Amino acid sequence: LFPLRYIFWGDKQNPSVLKMGPRRYFEAIHAENQRQSRVLYVPGVELVPRFYWDGSLLKRNLVVYDHQRNLIVMGTDDPAFLETLPVANGFLPRRDTGWVILTRLCLLLLLASVLSIPFLAPVLARRSGYSVREIRRSLLFGLVTPLAVIAALLNILLSFIPRFDIYDSEEAPIHEQEIIDTLRARNLPHFWAHPEESDEHEFTVLGFGFRVLTRPYTDLLLQTREFTGFAGLNEGHEGQIHSGSFWDSVLTDYTLGRRKNPAWCYGEMLYHYEGQAGKSLDNVETMVWAGDRSATNLLESLRRGLFYARRNGNDQSLSLGVWKIGDAESGQTLQVTDPNIHLSLGVSSRIPGEKLEVLIIRGGELLRKDTLTTPFEINLDDTLPASALSGTYYRAVIDGRQPLRLIANPIFVQRLQTLNSSTLAEPGGSMAVTNQAVPAVGR
Repeated sequence: LFPLRYIFWGDKQNPSVLKMGPRRYFEAIHAENQRQSRVLYVPGVELVPRFYWDGSLLKRNLVVYDHQRNLIVMGTDDPAFLETLPVANGFLPRRDTGWVILTRLCLLLLLASVLSIPFLAPVLARRSGYSVREIRRSLLFGLVTPLAVIAALLNILLSFIPRFDIYDSEEAPIHEQEIIDTLRARNLPHFWAHPEESDEHEFTVLGFGFRVLTRPYTDLLLQTREFTGFAGLNEGHEGQIHSGSFWDSVLTDYTLGRRKNPAWCYGEMLYHYEGQAGKSLDNVETMVWAGDRSATNLLESLRRGLFYARRNGNDQSLSLGVWKIGDAESGQTLQVTDPNIHLSLGVSSRIPGEKLEVLIIRGGELLRKDTLTTPFEINLDDTLPASALSGTYYRAVIDGRQPLRLIANPIFVQRLQTLNSSTLAEPGGSMAVTNQAVPAVGR
């Protein structure tokens, strides 16, 4: 309640990792991995870096913004780390117990002093010889007023603590970047979830209604830095995988040295249980190349971009068997002095004969578009343009009958020296296509 929002407050908590306790959460995952070995469970969380409130409780127009600006964090198994993450979500269980007790104590003392005056004043007046009016005035200025001042000062103090700042919008994503920096310091892979989707719901608590509203936030891909990746393939909007998107802007910044690391595209699905809205767990998959099926190698492959995302049909799926430029493969960088490069792309399908549209994107621009039938292998000769003095990247988007889609993460090409522009040929190159079975790549 304004103006003492950090003193007069209430909350309602739904089930979460923090509410049940991170230690119990990690113990449950460990117990399941001990019980069986067919599926490896890697602990992770979905967290909200910051949400904020707008509107008025009395006017019944309260809105919670950005509650679905989520980060998917993989590999964390430290309860203390989760309990101390600098998320700006107001008072949180297991993190702000001291502040909760202090604000509640201040509120109780203030309310008790106000409510006690009508009953306490006559008693003190009879015992002291002062009038009831004088006693009331004394209690008001000697007890209630100091407690109100203390409450106001405590409220002002809490308003300066960044993690409690949930009543104002912000132009720069300060809290989001702080979370990303914290996760990177722990070397934890983390991905922006569903950045192209909007989310709006209405709720009622104790008779008071409010809305939860999150608008698409693809701009955060440019405003935040050093995150591992984002959900580019899912069940809804997928504009970031097309040429010239925010993703291409991020990748171009990386090739120009404006970012320390690129951003990878992974597959995501809103899944609660098998059969929910006709969904199956394998509708959307992120296929990871790793040395073995261990959490350590899986997480390292996710950090390095050694994976691709695919969306499957009922009985059909696409597999990326070959994706390399020279000796460099997905997520890697090829260093060259010769502007002429050789790119290979091989795709197969569970059921052969699938007709696919194949897009190869170079540096944010569409380089090649072809229609091919699985299985196939593309061998493409290309010449780096003179404009790519600091290097460029290649990525691929493969589409079949709806909902079939495969997104290959970029391969980077870095030029070690400036070449004379007169020696460069026109881009586009030549391509040889071979229809053949393509073996799955394993590392």
